[in-house]
Amino acid sequence: MKKIKINYKELIDKISDDFNDLHAYKFLEDSIANHLVIAGVDLETINLSEIIDQLVVQMEEDLMEDFIDLFNNSYYNKDADMNSIYQLKYIYD
Repeated sequence: MKKIKINYKELIDKISDDFNDLHAYKFLEDSIANHLVIAGVDLETINLSEIIDQLVVQMEEDLMEDFIDLFNNSYYNKDADMNSIYQLKYIYD
């Protein structure tokens, strides 16, 4: 098994930048806002942007945790004897 270290901050920053470039977070906020309005929420009385910002941070952190777990345990990361080929580990600096 080959152990691979990935810089957590660099990767999460790159993913966040790419999602921003694609306007994915704006689309998410608009979609949620639309559903809230349909449900009867007065968006003038809340700060939805701050809630969405917190949601995005949590989503990114969950994505990073889920990715490394799925990668390390995936059937597609196994050799013919079902041993892991790679083991990813985040480094935090």
